[in-house]
Amino acid sequence: MLDDAFIFFRYADNFAAGVGPVYNAGEHVEGYTSFLWVAVLALGRKLGADTVILARVLGFGFAAATLVAVALAHRWIPGAEARTTRLAALLLGTCGVFTAWSLTGMDVALFAFLVATCMLLHARLSRAPEPAPAGGLALSSGLLGPVLLGGLLVLARPEGLLVFGVLALDLTLCTWRRTPARTSVALAAFTAIVLPHFLWRLSYYGYPLPNTFYAKVGGTALQIENGAVYTLRFLIPAALVLLPTVAVLVRGRWAQRDSGGRVLPLLCGAYMLYVVLVGGDSMPAFRFFAPILPLLCLMAALSMQRLEHLRSFAVPFTLAAAVYGIAVTHLDSGINERIHRDPVSKSGMAVGMWLA
Repeated sequence: MLDDAFIFFRYADNFAAGVGPVYNAGEHVEGYTSFLWVAVLALGRKLGADTVILARVLGFGFAAATLVAVALAHRWIPGAEARTTRLAALLLGTCGVFTAWSLTGMDVALFAFLVATCMLLHARLSRAPEPAPAGGLALSSGLLGPVLLGGLLVLARPEGLLVFGVLALDLTLCTWRRTPARTSVALAAFTAIVLPHFLWRLSYYGYPLPNTFYAKVGGTALQIENGAVYTLRFLIPAALVLLPTVAVLVRGRWAQRDSGGRVLPLLCGAYMLYVVLVGGDSMPAFRFFAPILPLLCLMAALSMQRLEHLRSFAVPFTLAAAVYGIAVTHLDSGINERIHRDPVSKSGMAVGMWLA
């Protein structure tokens, strides 16, 4: 487990005890990045669960659910074959950038699950938009799920707004002419979910964003340089996952009729640019890229499906990539050593024992 997980636990325990979502009673500082994760753990604590055990069980559950969602993605993405999405799940389940976070007690697996499911629901809606309801004033059942998930996505992490924004913009461009009223009502419903939390945050903590953002993001040239280096280092464990997609994009073969798959490169590109601009991350196993790894694995498998000369090599290539992913997980110092030999946790333990 990572020591940062215990920040979540502290907030959750105080929240459940009636003190409020604070680290210290009476001090309103938003030192966490996921209100949803704090709220879920606080609810579990309120019901009598052990916060540490609950966080690990839920993290493992959300990671497993993400794998299942990727394996079954052919049911949502037009043109995707069952074999293709199962190969994507194999790529995902053997990459340490994703698997390393399932038992850390952090919010990463939750956010990855929400990103993946929002993307799949977007693909389904883009493929077969429903007719506008009578009068165009009622929110159809087809948009209710994405709206709720989109709201949870933003409550899970601030960058959830970027993910939802890209998907919402693409869906609006696809369906606005056909169902303008339905789209407008859906966006209004999303605002009704997110805006109250934003206003509460502003009144309770006094700032529009979590304190972690102000502590880590500065907007300097050095920060962007750090983000670029962080992204380049991510290419080591993700090399074989990204290779098929790069080949397809270079050949200009990604363009397709369906909107669900079309938005994948745009979403992943926007998210990677965001990671560069905020300067990357100091935690192990490339935490910032873990939430979009399910999408990158789907893109890799879809790319192999679309290139005829790669279709026959899809299975052996995926098996080779899986072996590579497992090997890198154990050999890359940024993943294995940073987790199993975490100097921050060990130093923190020594300081804690001395204070005790």
